[in-house]
Amino acid sequence: MNRACGFSGSPMWRLAFCWFVGPSVALACAPGETRHFFCTFQNGTKEVEVCHDDRTARYRFGATGRAPDLTIEQDVARLAYTPWPGIGRTIWEEVAFETAGHRYTVFASIDRAPPADGADDIVVTVSGGIVVAHGEDSLATLTCDPGSVAFPWSTELFDAKEAAGMCYDPTTRNWSACVSNN
Repeated sequence: MNRACGFSGSPMWRLAFCWFVGPSVALACAPGETRHFFCTFQNGTKEVEVCHDDRTARYRFGATGRAPDLTIEQDVARLAYTPWPGIGRTIWEEVAFETAGHRYTVFASIDRAPPADGADDIVVTVSGGIVVAHGEDSLATLTCDPGSVAFPWSTELFDAKEAAGMCYDPTTRNWSACVSNN
């Protein structure tokens, strides 16, 4: 998926769209990257984005409309990623980035509650946030602003890890190098 500023289309249209849209596009994924997660904090004054391509995952955090205050790039094969186990009414995932002894765990969920009081529609609630830790100490938990979460759940990050030679064990929730039985 080739997207810039959250818009897909020809390069000229993406350039025009990005130029006119303004502040919220500062953290837009680069061409060739897939957006895994995005949200704002503190009434839209801060934002976080997780993007990836086939080899690298990127965490970007900072003031809305400005260059990121913090960018962490990590090889997809080494990325700490917990995929949704495939059961339950809530689709959830975590991805963690580490730098200088700090760990930034981005979490997201899509809760699909059954209809209440005879309603026909399932109630969908999307939420997320970041847990910042140093070693075993939790330093902060940031909860995304309601309505700001973009978590277009897919298997693309899982597929990228597998393509990098990693296999997931759902029992232990751990990734390890795949072993060939040839």
